[in-house]
Amino acid sequence: MVCCGYQFPSPGTLIMAAARSTRLAQPEGILSLVQAEVTASIRLALIIGAAAIAATFLGLLLRMEVYRLVVPTGSMSTVAGLATGFLIVTAVLVGLSHLRSLTLLAAGNRLARRLSAPAILQAAARSGDPSIACASLLADVEEIRRAVSDSLCSAALDVALAPVTLIILWVIHPWFAFVGFCGCVLAAFISLRAEKRALDALTATNALSTRTAGLVADAMRCAEAVEAMGMRPTLARRWLVDLRAGGERLQAAQETGRRLAAATSSLQSLTAGLVMVLGAGLALAGENLGVGLMAAMLLAGRLIEPFTHLGAANQDWALAATAWRRVNEHLGQRGENAVDQRQDFACPDGRLVLERLTYLQPRTPRPILREISLAIEPGTVTAISGPSGSGKTTLLRLMLGMIRPTAGGVFLDGHAVGHWSREHLACHVGYLPQDPLLGDGTVAEAIARLTPEPHLPSVIRAARLCGADRMIAQLPLGYATPVSEAAGSGLSMGQRQKVALARALYGSPRLLILDEPTAWLDAEGEAAFGPLLSKLRQVGVAVVISSHRSGVLAMADRLLILQLDGSLRGRTQAAITQEKGKVIAFNPKSAA
Repeated sequence: MVCCGYQFPSPGTLIMAAARSTRLAQPEGILSLVQAEVTASIRLALIIGAAAIAATFLGLLLRMEVYRLVVPTGSMSTVAGLATGFLIVTAVLVGLSHLRSLTLLAAGNRLARRLSAPAILQAAARSGDPSIACASLLADVEEIRRAVSDSLCSAALDVALAPVTLIILWVIHPWFAFVGFCGCVLAAFISLRAEKRALDALTATNALSTRTAGLVADAMRCAEAVEAMGMRPTLARRWLVDLRAGGERLQAAQETGRRLAAATSSLQSLTAGLVMVLGAGLALAGENLGVGLMAAMLLAGRLIEPFTHLGAANQDWALAATAWRRVNEHLGQRGENAVDQRQDFACPDGRLVLERLTYLQPRTPRPILREISLAIEPGTVTAISGPSGSGKTTLLRLMLGMIRPTAGGVFLDGHAVGHWSREHLACHVGYLPQDPLLGDGTVAEAIARLTPEPHLPSVIRAARLCGADRMIAQLPLGYATPVSEAAGSGLSMGQRQKVALARALYGSPRLLILDEPTAWLDAEGEAAFGPLLSKLRQVGVAVVISSHRSGVLAMADRLLILQLDGSLRGRTQAAITQEKGKVIAFNPKSAA
């Protein structure tokens, strides 16, 4: 994903990278680390900026020395020495400016890298559509990155360094510092006032445009009535009045903005002129200013410049601050699946137990899942079905430990899944989501869960187990075929689902959770799914399937039906066979 020049890694890459890093499991630590790094970078940029101001002042003094030493004496050696010094100071200024830009750019990009993966993981752990939350959080991260690395932060640093310039002016003469301070306050006021006037006018214009669009939409919906009852001229007059009013307000705001912009531009020259007049008065009063007067004039003009852009920068900083608050709110709070210490546990059997599991979404009146107790034994296949909205995918996410239950618990071989480290849990659990997204990389890397150097024998073994090896062999580059749509892979959804199924089987997991595993497969692919389940039974893998297809449900040892009231009902494989795979409601006591 490319956003404003920064290359965001794909969500799949970020998720797998975050899963391999136990430190990313603690968003609070990431926020503290990011704050510390950005603060250190800004401090360094401030030091560099202060050094640049000192170099600027030194350059001004060298210019003044030309008039003081060269003009009276005509010495070429003095000219050469001053020219050399001026070139050195100029090179230092260019280097310092470039170094400050690089410092802020590196800080912004580092911030984006630190926050992107935790943002995606936090979005994935939330209820509802995670793609919306993910896009919103990544947009906030990009907003913060731009504020840190772009000219916006440089302008803020220039404002923060204004006291350094004021101190230099104070050393030359206190009155010069006073004039410079008043100029800064006046420039900031004019700039902020201009921005406010522009925003107010824009808001009013947008309101009128919205009203006009509403009138047009209403007229289009009732076009026959408008024409039949002669209301078209009246509506046209109203549209013209609103359009004229909006145009007048926008023009007035633009005119005001131009005037205020001209005032801020003139303020720099006015401040320098006031310093010159003040210096002349001080000289007449017997003050010996020397070259300090010229230096004060030049410094006063430069001092005011960042304050003239304060209004435009204020709105951007407000957006960045709001984005940071949202990111801090989402990542700083404890996630639904957060725990104090995630650990690595042994998983000899892959027995999954749900004890009185209840899940209630925030701000909802009733639970999605209610007091579900269930034991999934190794070597068995359990199918879950139910109407849309009954919570099948939510139940699978609870089994994976992606979200925390409101009450009850989910235990894998006696340990709560929320207490497992994500990296270690992924070694024992395979998961196939509804949407077979594969991320970037090749087919082999996708099956190996985006491992940079996949173990090819394990990749081939997983593909062969689910029957995807023949399909992969027919691809142009075989296992080296790119899977991303941006690379033009051309993989169909059925092919992608086979690769995703091989990814779930990679590493010989003890528990397999499959959400609509045959949704994109043809009849031949669905028929091959039964032998796969038989092989998994033989090696003692516990399998959980969520599906609507009666053929897939008939392959299970036990069928569980989720009801819209959050309860779970079940039936044995013998009863399923007797009913020829029909999905109906049963006694909830048989589910356990």
